[in-house]
Amino acid sequence: FGFHTIDNEPYWTEDHYYHFTLKQIEEHIEAPTAEIHQLSLQAVEQVINSDELMAKFQIPEAMWSLVRGSWQRRDPSLYSRLDFAYDPQAKRLTHYVMKPIFSREGANISIHKDGKVVEEVDGPYGEEGYEEDYVVQQYTPLPKIGDSHVLIGSWLVNDTFDQYFN
Repeated sequence: FGFHTIDNEPYWTEDHYYHFTLKQIEEHIEAPTAEIHQLSLQAVEQVINSDELMAKFQIPEAMWSLVRGSWQRRDPSLYSRLDFAYDPQAKRLTHYVMKPIFSREGANISIHKDGKVVEEVDGPYGEEGYEEDYVVQQYTPLPKIGDSHVLIGSWLVNDTFDQYFN
């Protein structure tokens, strides 16, 4: 991960490391991680099964059947990262949830409108040796529903077209 930096300072180095026993890994890392994952899935299940909670989470009613269908099909889920301080109590420091919107994990974003670049963000994509692979996405905002916007995307991955909502 040597190419990852923030403000020219590396945020990942291999200068320090933990040495865990198998018991510590199984009991203090894997077991709590599995438990938190299951609790998260239970919470999502409650939201999915409740019109009241779907509304509370501001999921547009027009999208409820799509969200529920996605859940029932077990479509790929959002990325989630939990940061813990390591001690037997494993206190959670922060929780990040992210769905990459454009390009691989949100890196190397280039948004074009009317043939002009309106936003561009450099990132590490391609430095892993996959520079031959590329993803092109196009989006079209649909009419606003309440305070929410519906977004349907289409992707061109290595010259192969795919559309999320068929």
